[in-house]
Amino acid sequence: MSDQAPHEPEDAAARARQRARAYRERNKERLKVYKAQWHTVNPEKHRELVRRSAQRKKDLAARAASRRASQQKWEAANRDHVREYRAQWRAANLDKVRAQQRASYARRKDAVARRSREDRDRHPDKYAANLERAKLWRKNNPEKVAEYARERRKDPEKYAQQLRANREAKRLQRRLAALNLPAPIKHRASAAEKRTNERDANVFFTSAQARTWHHQYAILHQELHRILTTEHHALREAAARANAARQRAGLPAADVATAISARAVERVLDDGARATALTSADIARAVQSVHAQMLREQKQQQEQSLRAALRLRVRRNTAALTREAEIENTARAQVGKARLPLDLAAHIIAFHQLKDQLPTDLLTQKDAARVIAHVREQNLSLFVEDTGPTRVGPELDGPTLTR
Repeated sequence: MSDQAPHEPEDAAARARQRARAYRERNKERLKVYKAQWHTVNPEKHRELVRRSAQRKKDLAARAASRRASQQKWEAANRDHVREYRAQWRAANLDKVRAQQRASYARRKDAVARRSREDRDRHPDKYAANLERAKLWRKNNPEKVAEYARERRKDPEKYAQQLRANREAKRLQRRLAALNLPAPIKHRASAAEKRTNERDANVFFTSAQARTWHHQYAILHQELHRILTTEHHALREAAARANAARQRAGLPAADVATAISARAVERVLDDGARATALTSADIARAVQSVHAQMLREQKQQQEQSLRAALRLRVRRNTAALTREAEIENTARAQVGKARLPLDLAAHIIAFHQLKDQLPTDLLTQKDAARVIAHVREQNLSLFVEDTGPTRVGPELDGPTLTR
């Protein structure tokens, strides 16, 4: 049995290299001083050694490049053999392959994540298609989805959080159904949209030019809304006079809405609002936004007026509306239709009585149904019959709920 220490290699050359490394490690500072002194005393020899070292590295790099070129040329001519060999090697060395992949990803983790984000931002349609494929996979593989869900529910904290979210969603769904309201429309922002929003926010809060643009746009929007709301009739009369003058001069009449918007913009700018950072497209977008806002406000006002009038009509004419609802249910029974809850029929009849007396041109059938459901919930105490479901459907014969 050898007396050699267990930590020393058996090969003599390896032992010599180990001893040399240990010596250099022990005498690092002394060797550093000695090298500096030798370089100072022997500058020509030092330069010659540097040139030889650079040439040797250059020759090694050239030989390595030549070997790589030859290897690539051979692999290009024997692609099938190379592919088969690599597949066999990977199959026989799966642990090594996985270790290399993990090590490579660990070295380039940040760069990989950055490239992935940039690729998702450049090609959102491709990743949207990936999401659709994932949805289709979940639909076609319910067993695996259920298995993943069971694994997730093994974590009590995550399971409790999921149950709490389900309870909140069902409670909201029941409440909306009772009020005959549609489900909320939610847009789940993707990671790319979040990054875009974050970049826009950074530009807004760090760029003086962006802050100026938003400030001027907000003032323009606010002043346009004020003028179009408070001086709409005066602007319309001025536009009509201008059109009459154009007709007398033999010119075609201008669009009244466009003329009103143009005069409103002139008024805002004449009153001192600055628009140095705004383009004509920005001003046109502000005008469109104001018109859309005014349309929403008019629609909301019509809905509020209809709600108040319907509530008052039902409360003042409960007995008469109840009798008409009974007649309606009798007629429905004669033609084989199901009975309506008495209070629902009464509210629908009252709505048909009111809809031609009030402006409802902006309300859709869903809007009218929502108003009826809301007023019906407030008037439950006026009717003694079991009210039944709140949802308003198309089963009531008669005029449509829209104008």
